[in-house]
Amino acid sequence: MKLGSDFRFRPLRFRAGTRLHFGICLLGFMTIVFQSLAIDPLPRIKARPGLSHAEFYNEETGERFIPEGNNYIVLDSFNFYHANFDVGIYNPTLAEAALSQMENWGYSVVRAWIDYRGELSPGSGIFGVAGPLERNQAELYPPYMANLIDFLKRANAHHIYVVLTTHFLPLNVYYFAIVGSYPDDPSIDIENDHWLETGYVECRKAYMHELVKEIADVESGTLLSTVFSWEVQNELALFGDRKPFSLNSGTITTADGNTYDMASPASRQSCEDNGFLYAIHQFSTNIRLADPNAMVSASVFTYSVFGMSGPNGLQGAAQRFPARPVTFVPGSDLSYIDIHVYPDQGNLLAALQTSEWSSIDLTQKPVVMFEFGASVSDYPDATVAANPLKAHRDTSLSLGLTGSMLWTFNTQNQTPHYWAATDAGGVIGEKLAPISRNLNWEFTIDGDFEGWTPEVPVVAAVTGGELQLSTPSGTPNIEIDTLDVPTEFLNRVVVRAKIPAGPTQATLAWTTDTDPIWETQKSLSLPLGQSSDFVDLVFELHDVASWNGQVTALRLTPFGVGSLGPIYIDRISVEKRPYYLVSNTYDGDGDGIPDNTEGRTDMDGDGLPNRLDSDSDNDGMPDSWESQNGLSPYDDGAVDGNNGANGDPDSDSWTNLQEFLNGSNPHVVDVPQLPTVAWPAALALLIIGAYVVRRRTAAPAHESGSH
Repeated sequence: MKLGSDFRFRPLRFRAGTRLHFGICLLGFMTIVFQSLAIDPLPRIKARPGLSHAEFYNEETGERFIPEGNNYIVLDSFNFYHANFDVGIYNPTLAEAALSQMENWGYSVVRAWIDYRGELSPGSGIFGVAGPLERNQAELYPPYMANLIDFLKRANAHHIYVVLTTHFLPLNVYYFAIVGSYPDDPSIDIENDHWLETGYVECRKAYMHELVKEIADVESGTLLSTVFSWEVQNELALFGDRKPFSLNSGTITTADGNTYDMASPASRQSCEDNGFLYAIHQFSTNIRLADPNAMVSASVFTYSVFGMSGPNGLQGAAQRFPARPVTFVPGSDLSYIDIHVYPDQGNLLAALQTSEWSSIDLTQKPVVMFEFGASVSDYPDATVAANPLKAHRDTSLSLGLTGSMLWTFNTQNQTPHYWAATDAGGVIGEKLAPISRNLNWEFTIDGDFEGWTPEVPVVAAVTGGELQLSTPSGTPNIEIDTLDVPTEFLNRVVVRAKIPAGPTQATLAWTTDTDPIWETQKSLSLPLGQSSDFVDLVFELHDVASWNGQVTALRLTPFGVGSLGPIYIDRISVEKRPYYLVSNTYDGDGDGIPDNTEGRTDMDGDGLPNRLDSDSDNDGMPDSWESQNGLSPYDDGAVDGNNGANGDPDSDSWTNLQEFLNGSNPHVVDVPQLPTVAWPAALALLIIGAYVVRRRTAAPAHESGSH
């Protein structure tokens, strides 16, 4: 928990580096905007209440989503501050490599900071989101935003959500002016003013709205779902040694319109609580004007950081007094609570209790730990740190937290150094990786069944890297009963098998810690066709109600009635179903075709995948109508002319597009009908027609010719 140095920049009085968590500094690289892939919107992640604790979920499938990932931190060499996307520092090649490794390890989220600054050092040519100091427009610095958008596109391609963390306000003329248009209260000091003075709140409102709006403007908003949440502030806290809390008497009126007595501990605490709630409401409202579906977050640290047992009205020697998580659960606009707790704070539960953990209603909003890590001061090397970090993460999950992120992924120039996921060959990244929970049986050693037991009369052997099975009769199984599978993380079983002798059926059954009886309610059967090569038989269990708790045993019956084998099994695995796979029933574009049928390809190249495009081939006819009327929703006539807008499969001289507009069937011959007209309109047409005929009959010769 390192605190940085202050500097004053009137009229904003910003402070740089509340805490020095830093990453790789890279200079002189040119940004390459990532445009090679169309953006396929990731499923939206939302938060919902729960019976024991609230959770995140995939809006498309309804599956629970557990965010696990890393803080991706890059800092400059001038002030050692966050410079992830700074012009002159951002390196798309290294960002790509980092995101690729995160995906390979199974991580689903990354947290990255937005640099509020202008030019980092005079003449350096390195800029944060504010751009040059003299910029006097709401638009954020375009080269910086191009870097940010590039990173989001890369994260999207690797199926990784991004928490975008803001800290302070853009340092340029435009945003200065917003603050300066409101009175400066001398009774409120630096950084406290960001939450208690109207000018600062209004400035951040404008900044957050502009930031979200500019991402929303990219390819019709398709990048918005890649943003897991908009974090309005890292580690919310006010300073007890600065006004108004350094005052022991008198009253102040803050941005929320309320007046607080600095002589009263209860009133001082209410000043902080209400100040955060009011400001967060303002920011969240403006964020959701640009993205109505946005999740909004803010993080806190625990009182144990400063050796305190809990909140006390911002009295005493502590420099920073963190926000109280309990105030954000019942009535705030935050989507979830993010509490940063490091192992060096001692017992995790004891540290959480200093922030009133027992008073937080965990059923209402998810609580996560999006910062935890270990420094060289705590452990001599990364190998030694790996197990304690995993234990810390696992303990947080057992206490009801629903996600975590390591500090940091690959930062090397932070002082002191915090062990990164990639240090020592990636020992920490691998230890914490979601894929490390997977169970795999690969049968690589002859004679080693790796814990599986064949049931009599199965004839079984492990040889040549395969489990070979056959039976003289019946439908026997193979079983393993020494498992402890956490179903909240692992929800699919894959059997890679080859069946040269003929089709069969495979059944997977299981028992759990709360239900040890083998029964059909805890089983799933799938057809297993004849194959000369190995194919994957995938048991999808994410929506099977009986796949819950801890699975203690698996039983695989690979023989259908009358099937005797042989069957060759190359691999059996229990793993996490990729969250970005679409559901069997979800229909994102409402065209009546399930998303898993339409897929994630973009048939017409309009930037929308088929599953979100109601006219996938862009031929003017909706997918739903084409599907219902025997035409391909994915062929505009280029493959088969009968499928296109000008096709006429029933040869009645009406094109498919005309049939659609007329509400008729393109495969049924139609006789063109006069349009149906209501009787007043018909009467009017008769009168007009009679008048025209009469006038033309009586017209002089010189008016009857062509003009």
